[in-house]
Amino acid sequence: SFTNPSMNLSEQVSSYARHDTCPATVGIDEAESRIRVRPGRLAASRQTRIHRAMPASPDDLYAMFRKLGIPFEIHEHPPLHTVEESRHLRGRIPGAHCKTLFLKDRKGALFLVVCLEHRRLDMKWLQGAIDSARLSFGRPDLLWEVLGVRPGAVTPFALVNDSKPYRVRVVLDSEMMRMPVLNYHPLHNEATVSLACTCFEQFLAACGHEALRVDFKDKPECKET
Repeated sequence: SFTNPSMNLSEQVSSYARHDTCPATVGIDEAESRIRVRPGRLAASRQTRIHRAMPASPDDLYAMFRKLGIPFEIHEHPPLHTVEESRHLRGRIPGAHCKTLFLKDRKGALFLVVCLEHRRLDMKWLQGAIDSARLSFGRPDLLWEVLGVRPGAVTPFALVNDSKPYRVRVVLDSEMMRMPVLNYHPLHNEATVSLACTCFEQFLAACGHEALRVDFKDKPECKET
């Protein structure tokens, strides 16, 4: 284990990233002492199942992280609905900032595309890259039905709500997955969670999802803002 009581959580995440590993276990009491959350929100999260009839709450997600031994840090902020609104956090929250798109093709297949926030996606190019047919954005009611989140709060952590038989195919930005620390919303848009990339991979595996990695720079005219 790389857990070091003398290091703050950001330093621990960086340490895990440098060693290309995520610790197998972290004591719950120790983990709770290192997580900044709003008062009174931890007690209800002790007993958690990954898949449930009602969508998982942020507390359920944090409890899952603790059960998996995943260190993470919560950064609370005013509600953010777009990438543009979130840009003012740059410099305050370290690591790669990302966006997540919930897409559906004409055959009914569902995709969760997770990429670096500056990507400008060409849907026609993307549907060829992931072997889909005529992509469009999924409806808000379908998003809620499948992943239990609302528009503006779409996040890969919502995969915790996609139980077997899995309905969503996960597509990841290859460059994003080479970043040491990643940032995503924790099922709502009033906070951002930071964790090591290796720990994010551990989360995906625990949810049972295999991901397709796509190199968005394979498309020469794919511009970055």
